Amino acid sequence: MTSSVIDVRAGNDPQTAVVAMHDALDVHSAGLVRDRLQQVLDQGWKTIIIDLRDVEFMDSTGLGVLIGARRRSQDAGVKLVLARPSRATYRLLTITGMRRHFTITRGLRQGSGTAA
Repeated sequence: MTSSVIDVRAGNDPQTAVVAMHDALDVHSAGLVRDRLQQVLDQGWKTIIIDLRDVEFMDSTGLGVLIGARRRSQDAGVKLVLARPSRATYRLLTITGMRRHFTITRGLRQGSGTAA
């Protein structure tokens, strides 16, 4: 798995990072994604938006990465937002009961509305 599975850029707000994930968030990419999310968290952003639009598959290991990122961001006082989840990703969050533990939006802005 290469680093192309995750890209980071500044958001519209200078205190916001947008982390775009691609392809699969699974056992094969989990270590890379976990490490990269920690690097982003350590950079001092106030808000981190994880763009899940291009995630085609997520397994329990990938879900664990998101749960860990949520916990670490809360501990650091950073707002973590999951944006534009694919249908499959949103379904996984719903089935596992994890949807209620995340802020989920339809767009890349924090105020873009909760996903339905």
